[in-house]
Amino acid sequence: MPGVTTYLTDYLAAADFSSAVESTGKQLQEQYGLPAAYQLGLVVADAVSADQAMVEAGLPHSFLVGVRTDRWEENGTDKPLTAKLGFAYHQGYELELIEPGDNAQFYARDIDPQGNIVVHHFGFMIKDLEDWMARLSAAGAPLLVRGKLRLGIVTGEFAYFDTRQDCGMITELISMKILGIHARLPQALVARLARFQVASGKRCFNM
Repeated sequence: MPGVTTYLTDYLAAADFSSAVESTGKQLQEQYGLPAAYQLGLVVADAVSADQAMVEAGLPHSFLVGVRTDRWEENGTDKPLTAKLGFAYHQGYELELIEPGDNAQFYARDIDPQGNIVVHHFGFMIKDLEDWMARLSAAGAPLLVRGKLRLGIVTGEFAYFDTRQDCGMITELISMKILGIHARLPQALVARLARFQVASGKRCFNM
């Protein structure tokens, strides 16, 4: 429900992390016919500090990158958005840290003043973004944002829908391609890149 904030610690404190995530994702699956949840989108004021807090909680380091969107359509306006993103995996789920930058009020408004890591959205990996956008729109979910982002050889197109009335969570549809082929980020590669950043002392690459 709108107005109810969920934190990453709420899921980590559950008896079974995967079951807790699955429970929230299942509500969206049943409502919209979506596949299993792929990602937890986490909004933070400082990605490096949040990454350290996650490590102290027993999670792996995140691979951190500074990005600028190729497309960000919100409220009828296309504008450039910057952010610092972090990627890590836990029990098969991608944990995406998001530190808002320029024009990123969509995320920044949900930053927790006490520094807690807020679960901003659930992400679902799909192939045909246009088809899935039409499905959610037809089911009555309002479109919030449509965007596109490139990270080297990786291209991601995405759309956010307001499904907070259904489960208290925004839904993100993600269509990802690596060298033009639909694929997910390899978990082992992400982990290696994160370890390299930590070893080198350079905790964020700019893309």
